Amino acid sequence: MRYTAKPIFKFFNNTIEALPTSSVTIPDTLFVEKTVNVKVGEPQTINFTGGWGDYSVSNSAPSVCSYTLTGKIIKISGLKKGTAILTLKDKRSNESEKIKVIVYETQEPPTIDVTPDEYDFGTIILGDSDSKTFTVNCANAILQGVSPY
Repeated sequence: MRYTAKPIFKFFNNTIEALPTSSVTIPDTLFVEKTVNVKVGEPQTINFTGGWGDYSVSNSAPSVCSYTLTGKIIKISGLKKGTAILTLKDKRSNESEKIKVIVYETQEPPTIDVTPDEYDFGTIILGDSDSKTFTVNCANAILQGVSPY
């Protein structure tokens, strides 16, 4: 934003003089997305606005995500499932904004093929304790469910 100041007057030797009008540029406040979801292997790009133009980013969990900063663009790459906080800082004004990065992994639901005589599926391990959808193909019948039961 650009602002123009009104003239300032000074009193010197019994004379009032108007000082020259001046303009000053005041940057907009930093604005960036507060939460970003990133799939492992599929980088996300976010843009931000405001600030003076000299920025830095710090990362609370470099093992979870990495980033590159180019101008007013942050490219975030998910490395493994987890959460990180990126802090975007305007070095001149010391203003900062936090970005919560949630990195997730998505796998295709496992498919288990069995013959019609096999009914005991035993234990089906689907990874971590998060809820997962799975499909069991049993001859021409398809059994579907969601774990954990």
